[in-house]
Amino acid sequence: MTTETISSYNDIRPGGPRPGDVTLSTGYLLKDGERVGRFGNQCVFLMANAEQTLQCQETWALDGVGELTSQALTIQSATPGPRTWTSVINNGSMRFFGASGIVVTEKESETSTSDDVTIYLVDESHPKTHER
Repeated sequence: MTTETISSYNDIRPGGPRPGDVTLSTGYLLKDGERVGRFGNQCVFLMANAEQTLQCQETWALDGVGELTSQALTIQSATPGPRTWTSVINNGSMRFFGASGIVVTEKESETSTSDDVTIYLVDESHPKTHER
Protein backbone atom coordinates (compact mmCIF):
# COMPACT_ATOMS: atom_id res chain seq x y z
CA MET A 1 0.00 0.00 0.00
CA THR A 2 0.96 3.62 -0.22
CA THR A 3 -0.14 6.60 1.81
CA GLU A 4 -1.55 9.91 0.68
CA THR A 5 -0.92 12.44 3.44
CA ILE A 6 -3.68 15.02 3.73
CA SER A 7 -2.60 16.75 6.91
CA SER A 8 0.70 17.05 8.70
CA TYR A 9 1.83 19.12 11.68
CA ASN A 10 5.26 19.62 13.17
CA ASP A 11 5.73 21.32 16.52
CA ILE A 12 9.26 22.50 15.83
CA ARG A 13 10.12 25.82 17.45
CA PRO A 14 12.61 27.39 17.46
CA GLY A 15 14.64 26.17 14.49
CA GLY A 16 14.69 22.40 14.37
CA PRO A 17 13.54 19.41 16.38
CA ARG A 18 13.94 19.40 20.15
CA PRO A 19 13.00 16.82 22.81
CA GLY A 20 9.23 17.00 23.37
CA ASP A 21 8.43 18.21 19.85
CA VAL A 22 5.59 16.31 18.21
CA THR A 23 4.88 15.38 14.60
CA LEU A 24 1.37 14.39 13.57
CA SER A 25 0.02 13.22 10.23
CA THR A 26 -3.09 11.65 8.80
CA GLY A 27 -4.24 10.58 5.38
CA TYR A 28 -5.47 7.79 3.16
CA LEU A 29 -4.19 4.28 2.52
CA LEU A 30 -4.11 3.44 -1.19
CA LYS A 31 -3.81 0.12 -3.00
CA ASP A 32 -3.32 0.33 -6.76
CA GLY A 33 -4.38 3.99 -6.57
CA GLU A 34 -7.73 3.25 -4.84
CA ARG A 35 -8.50 4.40 -1.29
CA VAL A 36 -8.76 1.39 1.02
CA GLY A 37 -8.51 3.08 4.41
CA ARG A 38 -6.98 5.81 6.55
CA PHE A 39 -4.00 6.22 8.85
CA GLY A 40 -2.93 8.49 11.66
CA ASN A 41 0.38 8.75 13.47
CA GLN A 42 2.00 10.73 16.23
CA CYS A 43 5.71 10.85 17.03
CA VAL A 44 7.41 12.56 19.97
CA PHE A 45 11.09 13.51 19.79
CA LEU A 46 12.97 12.05 22.78
CA MET A 47 16.46 13.07 21.57
CA ALA A 48 17.19 15.51 18.79
CA ASN A 49 20.84 15.86 17.84
CA ALA A 50 22.88 14.15 15.08
CA GLU A 51 20.90 11.00 15.95
CA GLN A 52 17.17 11.55 16.46
CA THR A 53 15.12 9.25 18.71
CA LEU A 54 11.34 9.27 18.35
CA GLN A 55 8.54 7.34 20.08
CA CYS A 56 5.76 6.78 17.52
CA GLN A 57 2.21 5.42 17.62
CA GLU A 58 0.15 4.64 14.53
CA THR A 59 -3.37 3.49 13.68
CA TRP A 60 -4.11 1.84 10.33
CA ALA A 61 -7.86 1.63 9.50
CA LEU A 62 -8.74 -0.61 6.55
CA ASP A 63 -12.28 -0.02 5.26
CA GLY A 64 -14.66 -2.82 6.25
CA VAL A 65 -11.82 -4.97 7.64
CA GLY A 66 -10.75 -3.34 10.91
CA GLU A 67 -8.02 -1.29 12.53
CA LEU A 68 -4.46 -2.11 13.54
CA THR A 69 -2.42 -0.21 16.09
CA SER A 70 1.37 -0.17 16.12
CA GLN A 71 4.23 1.59 17.87
CA ALA A 72 7.98 1.99 17.55
CA LEU A 73 11.04 3.56 19.07
CA THR A 74 12.70 4.97 15.96
CA ILE A 75 16.34 6.03 15.82
CA GLN A 76 17.42 7.88 12.69
CA SER A 77 20.04 10.23 11.37
CA ALA A 78 19.18 13.94 11.48
CA THR A 79 20.47 14.19 7.91
CA PRO A 80 17.56 14.29 5.40
CA GLY A 81 17.18 11.25 3.18
CA PRO A 82 15.26 8.04 2.69
CA ARG A 83 13.78 6.53 5.86
CA THR A 84 12.52 3.09 6.85
CA TRP A 85 10.55 2.51 10.06
CA THR A 86 9.49 -0.82 11.50
CA SER A 87 6.73 -0.69 14.08
CA VAL A 88 5.28 -3.52 16.14
CA ILE A 89 1.58 -4.32 15.78
CA ASN A 90 0.14 -4.45 19.28
CA ASN A 91 -3.57 -5.14 18.60
CA GLY A 92 -6.49 -4.57 16.30
CA SER A 93 -10.24 -4.57 15.87
CA MET A 94 -12.73 -6.64 13.87
CA ARG A 95 -10.76 -9.12 11.70
CA PHE A 96 -7.53 -7.86 13.27
CA PHE A 97 -8.58 -8.43 16.91
CA GLY A 98 -5.55 -9.80 18.78
CA ALA A 99 -3.29 -9.27 15.76
CA SER A 100 0.48 -9.26 16.01
CA GLY A 101 3.21 -8.61 13.49
CA ILE A 102 5.02 -5.59 12.09
CA VAL A 103 4.39 -2.61 9.82
CA VAL A 104 7.27 -1.48 7.60
CA THR A 105 7.02 2.10 6.35
CA GLU A 106 9.43 3.41 3.72
CA LYS A 107 9.79 7.09 2.80
CA GLU A 108 11.70 8.08 -0.32
CA SER A 109 12.63 11.59 0.87
CA GLU A 110 11.76 14.22 3.45
CA THR A 111 9.66 16.11 0.90
CA SER A 112 7.65 13.08 -0.22
CA THR A 113 3.94 13.23 0.64
CA SER A 114 3.51 9.46 0.36
CA ASP A 115 5.11 6.40 1.92
CA ASP A 116 5.14 2.71 1.01
CA VAL A 117 3.51 0.64 3.77
CA THR A 118 3.73 -3.16 4.12
CA ILE A 119 1.82 -4.96 6.88
CA TYR A 120 3.14 -8.36 7.99
CA LEU A 121 0.72 -10.28 10.21
CA VAL A 122 1.78 -13.32 12.25
CA ASP A 123 -0.38 -16.33 11.38
CA GLU A 124 -1.68 -17.63 14.70
CA SER A 125 -4.28 -19.96 13.22
CA HIS A 126 -2.22 -23.04 14.13
CA PRO A 127 -2.38 -24.34 17.72
CA LYS A 128 0.70 -23.62 19.77
CA THR A 129 2.71 -26.55 21.01
CA HIS A 130 4.65 -26.64 24.22
CA GLU A 131 8.01 -28.38 24.46
CA ARG A 132 8.99 -30.18 27.62
